Amino acid sequence: MKATLAGVVASFDDFEAEIFNFLAGGEEVVVHLAIKGVGRTSRRPFSKSIMELWGIRDGKAIELRPFLYAANSIASALS
Repeated sequence: MKATLAGVVASFDDFEAEIFNFLAGGEEVVVHLAIKGVGRTSRRPFSKSIMELWGIRDGKAIELRPFLYAANSIASALS
């Protein structure tokens, strides 16, 4: 999981994440956050509010499912 997240973050310069709220229950955590950055290759900036569903087992993150609104702006920052 760490390597996957590091790879995503490495695709951007000035990447930032700000957590607004989270709700935990059982082996899942829902996180509302904002992410922003600049595409490393395209130099295009993006800023989006997203929700993520994290799966947790034995105190460790085992799954991450992001729910992106207007994901095309993030994708265009990468191209």
